[in-house]
Amino acid sequence: MEKIEDFQQEIARLLALDNNSLFEMLADEVVPPTAGMFSLNDKIDAAKIWLEDQKSVIQEKICGSVALRYNLYDNGQYENIMTVATILDCIAGMGMGLPLNVVAVLIVKQGYRFYCGTPQ
Repeated sequence: MEKIEDFQQEIARLLALDNNSLFEMLADEVVPPTAGMFSLNDKIDAAKIWLEDQKSVIQEKICGSVALRYNLYDNGQYENIMTVATILDCIAGMGMGLPLNVVAVLIVKQGYRFYCGTPQ
């Protein structure tokens, strides 16, 4: 039970952050260490580009999720822990070593429609 509460607290903490803080966390993993000579803004921009480059992979993983569509449209839940958890389940295979919890929160903050359009 403690692990579930820890997860919920971590996701709530991430949801409370602004997008640049989240992209900074993502940059720590997706920007090569040799990029140390770049500014923080450059690293954040690189993380944004990385996420944009992953858009087709993300679309493939989340757009067909019945659980996600139910959570978003039947329950009207957008930026909540359950939505992040559902997206996290969908993208779990994206890559080892990536902060997938951060990626899932960014997806939630950018919006389902940004990736998948309006569901039919």
